[in-house]
Amino acid sequence: MARSTAMKAAGIILALLIFTSLALAVSSSNNQIQILNAERRIDLSSHIVKVFLTLKVENVGTTPASEILLAFPPSQADHLALVKAQAAIGKKKKKSYVHLDVNPTELPDAPNGTKYFSISLLNPLSLGETATLEVLYILTHSLEPFPAEISQSESQLVYFRDSALILSPYHIKQQTTFIKTPSTKVESYTRVEPTKFAGRELKYGPYEDRPPYSFSPVIVHLENNSPFAVVEELLREVEISHWGNLQITEHYKLVHAGARHKGVFSRVDYQSRPSFKGASSFKHLLASLPPRVHSVYYRDEIGNISSSHLRTDYRKSELEIEPRYPLFGGWNATFVIGYGLPLEDFLFESPDGKRYLNFSFGCPLAQTVVNKLTIKVVLPEGSKDPSAAVPFPVEQHLETKYSYLDVVGRTVLVLEKKNVVPEHITPFQGFNVLSGLLKMDVSQNDCKMEGWLYVIRSNRFGLQFSRKRYFILQENYLKCYKTRPVSQEEEPLRSANIDSYIRITDNGRESINRKVFFIFTLYNTLKDNDQLKLGASSSEDAGKWIRSLQNAVVKECPNPEKEFMSFSKKNRPPSRFGSSKRADSKRSVGYYPFLQNEAVTSDVIAPSTWKIFGCQNGLRLFKETKDWDSRGRHWDDNPAIMAVGVVDGTPEAIFRTLMSLGASRSEWDFCFYRGSVVEHLDGHTDILHKKLYSNWLPWGMRRRDLLLRRYWRREEDGTYVILYHSVIHKKCPPQKGYVRACLKSGGYVITPVNQGRESLVKHMLAIDWKFWKVYLRPPSARSITIRMLERIAALRELFRAKSGNHPSDFSSSDSSVKTMLPQAGMEDIESEDKGQQKFEQNADLKENEAEKTNSGRRRLMSLNDASDEFFDFPDSNEEIDFDFLENGRYPEKSQEQPSSHICQHRLSSAAVFVKKLHDLAVQKKGCIDFQELPEDENGATSYGSTLPKDSTYSLPCSWATAEPSTFLIRGENYLKDSQKIKAKGSLMQMVGADWLRSDHREDDLGSRPESIVQKYAAQGRPEFFFVVNIQVPGATHYTIGLYYMLKTPLEETPLLHSFVHGDDAFRNSRFKLIPNISKGSWIVKQSVGKKACLVGQILEIHYFRGKNYLEVDIDVGSSTVAGGVMSLVLGYLNNLVIEMAFLVQGNNEEELPEILLGTCRLNNLDVSKSVPV
Repeated sequence: MARSTAMKAAGIILALLIFTSLALAVSSSNNQIQILNAERRIDLSSHIVKVFLTLKVENVGTTPASEILLAFPPSQADHLALVKAQAAIGKKKKKSYVHLDVNPTELPDAPNGTKYFSISLLNPLSLGETATLEVLYILTHSLEPFPAEISQSESQLVYFRDSALILSPYHIKQQTTFIKTPSTKVESYTRVEPTKFAGRELKYGPYEDRPPYSFSPVIVHLENNSPFAVVEELLREVEISHWGNLQITEHYKLVHAGARHKGVFSRVDYQSRPSFKGASSFKHLLASLPPRVHSVYYRDEIGNISSSHLRTDYRKSELEIEPRYPLFGGWNATFVIGYGLPLEDFLFESPDGKRYLNFSFGCPLAQTVVNKLTIKVVLPEGSKDPSAAVPFPVEQHLETKYSYLDVVGRTVLVLEKKNVVPEHITPFQGFNVLSGLLKMDVSQNDCKMEGWLYVIRSNRFGLQFSRKRYFILQENYLKCYKTRPVSQEEEPLRSANIDSYIRITDNGRESINRKVFFIFTLYNTLKDNDQLKLGASSSEDAGKWIRSLQNAVVKECPNPEKEFMSFSKKNRPPSRFGSSKRADSKRSVGYYPFLQNEAVTSDVIAPSTWKIFGCQNGLRLFKETKDWDSRGRHWDDNPAIMAVGVVDGTPEAIFRTLMSLGASRSEWDFCFYRGSVVEHLDGHTDILHKKLYSNWLPWGMRRRDLLLRRYWRREEDGTYVILYHSVIHKKCPPQKGYVRACLKSGGYVITPVNQGRESLVKHMLAIDWKFWKVYLRPPSARSITIRMLERIAALRELFRAKSGNHPSDFSSSDSSVKTMLPQAGMEDIESEDKGQQKFEQNADLKENEAEKTNSGRRRLMSLNDASDEFFDFPDSNEEIDFDFLENGRYPEKSQEQPSSHICQHRLSSAAVFVKKLHDLAVQKKGCIDFQELPEDENGATSYGSTLPKDSTYSLPCSWATAEPSTFLIRGENYLKDSQKIKAKGSLMQMVGADWLRSDHREDDLGSRPESIVQKYAAQGRPEFFFVVNIQVPGATHYTIGLYYMLKTPLEETPLLHSFVHGDDAFRNSRFKLIPNISKGSWIVKQSVGKKACLVGQILEIHYFRGKNYLEVDIDVGSSTVAGGVMSLVLGYLNNLVIEMAFLVQGNNEEELPEILLGTCRLNNLDVSKSVPV
C-alpha cells in the first residue's frame, strides 16, 4: 500500500514538472493576454460534472486580441461533452449576455498533449481593454467509483481528479476554485493551501500571480448516490407522415454506470428501506416530451410496461417511466418509448418557399448521458437532397428505408453524435424534407382559417335570421363562399380586408329560430355602421375564429415609430375593409414578425385557498382554508365546498350538458326537477329558475328552489367557466310550496386534460339552505351541500356509459320537437317550413343578380347577404335550443335590450347591458344582486387624491402598491422556452388614485387643472405620468383612476418610448394587464382570473397624450363579457382586495425581459365612498 502511494505521488510530481518546464516554451506566444480574475465552480451533485468558469481578461500586448484560448489536460479532454461561452455586456440591472463562438483549435507546441478551444470575441480587445467571459463546460464519466464494487446496503463513493489551479496558457493574477459536493460526507481531499471545506463546498484559493500552465493535482473522495444513468446507445426514429402526423420511436440501452453491485439483492430490504438498502440505485426516469403528444407507449422485449405516468399541459408533457426492476451498478435495461405528434407543430416554411422540420436534438430522459445517439428522420416519398442544421458538430449521411411492398423506398436523414448530455437538447432543422411534394395544409403556420359560419342579419320586420356560408381567412383577407371552394382559383362571393382598425367582440351564446349560435361581431372603428355579425355552431369554433381574426388584426399593426398626431381619424382613409374579388396585392406584415400568444395559465403567484378534507364517490372534496382553525375543525355556517373529478368527455360536450335545462338533465342531475330561463340578459348571462326534488333532502325538509344569475365564458385553452349566484327578480317571486335557498357563490370550471379527450371538472357551492337552526344543525347543511356536489360523480358515470358517443344536449329528433311544442306552435312551424323554400329561391335569384353588380372595394357590410330576409331552417344535425322554451314560447327579453334590427354604435350593447342591471336594481326592482350597495352624494374632487393611500392594508376603501414579485412576466429567453419569471420591480412609482362617480363618462383625467399631473406641469418639473382610467358605465358611471410617475427620461426605456409616441393600433397590441383578486369570493376570482391579457384586443381604449403624460381610458362597457364580470365584481366590491399590474408586452429579444410599468392594490372599495364629480 505504501509503495502504491509513493508511486502515485511520484507521478503527480512528474506531471507537475512537465507542465512547468514546457510552459516556458509556449507562454511567450500568449503573453499579450492576462487574466485579472478567474473563478471556477465545479458542480459534483450528479454524475454529470458541470464547470462554470468566469474569466476577466485584459489585453496587455501591443496588438488587438480577437480570441481567448481555453486549455484542458488530456484526462479531461477525453471526457469533454460540451463547451459554451458568453460575454457579459453592461453593468448591474442592465447586464446582458451574448453568445460567443467556441471551436477546437491546436497549438504547435502544446505541453503534454494539452487540448485547446478558441473563444471568438465580439470585438477585438485593444491595449488596456478588458472583457468578462462566462464559460460552461461539461465532463462525463469523470467520477471514478471507489470502491469499484459495493453491496446493496453500502453508499457509493467516487474519486474526482482535477487541479487546484486553473490550467491556462495565460498568466492569472488571482483565481479561486469552488467544488460543490452532493452531501457533507467527504472521505478525503487534497490540501493545497489555502483550502477550506464547509458544509457542501470545498474551496481552493484564492491564489495570486500564477504563471501560465500552472497545475496542482487534487483528488476528492466523496459520496455520490445520484443515479449514474447512462444510455449506451439511443436510436430515435422520426417518421414524417403525409397525413399530418409525426411518429417518434426511441430504442434505449440503459445501464447504471456507478459502482458495480456485489452480493445478493433483497427485494424485501429494498422495498422496506430503499433509502438505506439501495441508496445508489434508481427505479424512476423522467422523459420530457413535446406538448400535444398522443398515442404514447412504453414497452420492452417482453411486452408493454404498465408502470408509467403521463402528465401533459400546453407547454410540455412529462412521461415518468419505471423499469421492471430497480437498476443497481452494472445492471442494464432495454426498452422502447413511442409517441405521436401533430406535424403542424414542427413543420415550417422558409422565406424561399421550402419546407423544413424543426425538432429537438438529444435525449428526452433527464440527467442522462448518451454514449452514442443516432437520429433517423424518415422523410416522405419524393424528398430529395435533405440536410440538417445542428448548432454543434454531428455526423450526417443518407440512407433508404423500405417498408412492406415498398419498391422506391423513403429517404432517411441520419445524424450521429457521441457523448451527448442534456444541454445538447436544442432544436435542429431538417431542410428539403418535402421537396417535390404539394404543400400540406397546416392552417396554423400558414395563417389560414376556414370553415362554415352563419351570417346573422335582421329582416325588415326586425327578426333575426341566419345564412350558412363558407369562410376562409388567409393572411388578412376574409373571403365568403356559398359552398366550399374546390380550388384556390375559385372566386369568392364577397371578401373583406382585415386590418388594424378592425375590432372583434364576443357576443356569447344566442338562440335564433330554435338554433343555438355562438356569436361574434367584426366592426370598423372608423365607421360605426360597418360591421359583420357571425355565428359558429360551437363555442370552441367561435373561439378559434376570434383568435385567428385577432391575430390578423395584430399582424397588420402599423409602425409604432410614426408620430401619433399623424394618425388622427380625419387623416385616415374612409374605409379599410373593401377589396375586389381579385386581390392582386396584399398588405405586408406590419411591425411584428410574429404573434406570440400568451399561454393560458395563471400569471400571478398566490397560495391556494383550498384544502382537501375528504374523498367521496371518487371525488376529492375541498373547503376554503379560511374555514379551518388550528386543528382543522372549524366550519362556517355556510362554507364554500368544492368537488373535483375527472370526466371522460371533452369540455365542449360537458359544457353543453351542464348548460342544458331540458329533459336530458334528468340523466345525471338527481337534484334537478324542473328549470326555466326567466330572462336572457345577453349572450353570456341569463336569469334561471331551478326547482329541486325533495327525495334527496332529509326527511321532513320542504322542497327548495333557486333563482340564479348564470354567467359563462370560454378560455383560450378550452377551459369553460360557469358561475352562479342568487338574485331577486320581479318576474319570478317565491313559489308556493318551495323555500327559496340562497346560493352565495357557485359554479363549474371545466379544464381539458389528456389532449382534450378528458376534462377536469371542479364544482363549487356556498349555499344557505334557509332552514331553522333548531331543526337542522350546521353539519346536516354541509352534508346536503356535499350530496349536491356528488352530481359530478353522476356526470362522470353518464359520459363513461356513453363511451365517447355523446349526443348534443341541444339537439333532438323531430319527434322530441313535437312533444315539447304545443300543437299551435307545430302548425306554425310546418306552414313556415312550406313557405321557406319559395322565399329562399327568390332570395337566391336576387342574390345572384346582386353579385353581377358587385364592383370595386367593399366594407364588412358587403359580406352580409343583402337580399336574404329569411332564416335557414335547422338541419337534422344542427343544434336546436330547447332550454329557452317553456310552455311553447320563448322567455321575454329585457325591455331595455335594443331591437336586433337597429344598427347600433359599437359601445351601445354592452353599455346598455350594464346600465340595465343598475336600472333594474334601482328603479324597476326587477333583478337585484344580493350584494348591491346603497349610494350617497358626499365627497369633493381633487384628481389624484380622492382615494386615500394605506400601505398597511388595514384601511378600507384605500390604495397601495402591490408586490411586483407576485406577478409573472416574460423572461429573457421567453421566445425560446416560453418561461415566465417573477417581476423584480416596476418602472414607475404609483403616486395617486381616484374613485369617482358621475352621470357621464369621465375622460382625460390628466388634463384636469386640479389633477396631480397638471400641478407638476405647472411647476415645470420633468416627471412623466402614466394614467390608467378604468371606466364602468351604467346608470351611474364609476371611474377608477391610477396615477404613475416616471422619474427617469422617457428615452432611456425604448419600448415605453415607442408605446407613448406610437399610434393607437400599436398601443392596443402591446398594452397588457395582469389582474388578481387576492381576497374575495370564489365566484369573483373565477370571473376575473389571473391571466395576462392584451386589453386593447378585448375592450375599447381611448388614448390621451399631453405634454407630460399619457392616459389610457379603458371602457369596460365596450364588451358584454367584461361588462358582465364588472357588474358581478361591483356587487362584492367592499369585500374584495384587487391587485393589478400594467406593462407593455415585449415581442422580440431586444424587448425582453419585460418590466412592469406599475402595480396597484385596491382594498375593499366602497361604492358609497366614491367621490361625485
